[in-house]
Amino acid sequence: MRIGIDGIFSRRGVPRVLALFLSAGLGAPLMAQTAQFTLGRNVFVPAKDGTVTTTFTASYSGKTTLSIYNSAGELVRVLFPTAVVPASMLNSLTWDGKNTSGKVVAPGIYIFHLALILGSYDKRLVVLD
Repeated sequence: MRIGIDGIFSRRGVPRVLALFLSAGLGAPLMAQTAQFTLGRNVFVPAKDGTVTTTFTASYSGKTTLSIYNSAGELVRVLFPTAVVPASMLNSLTWDGKNTSGKVVAPGIYIFHLALILGSYDKRLVVLD
């Protein structure tokens, strides 16, 4: 077992950013930090279906953001602004197929991007007319 400290130090040697990790061989974490992220469907027709539901939960507490991007990488809408989410809490959010301006999005592929403190996850959704 190895105990390590990663940090970025100022000129005086005082840590500004400090991360402590425990590892067993080759830097593998001893405790897996996991998340579950699901999307209610793969194809969505806003006029017919109304909303699409996404759920997520993480095994650790931390800052979380859920955003939707189009296939060009442009931000369409933020469903869950950055907030601290308790560990193991099931979060369920719905999207009505509208952008931040309140207009129904054009048909295409959209990416639901879940950003957690220890990683990020993406799910794709096809929006049809």
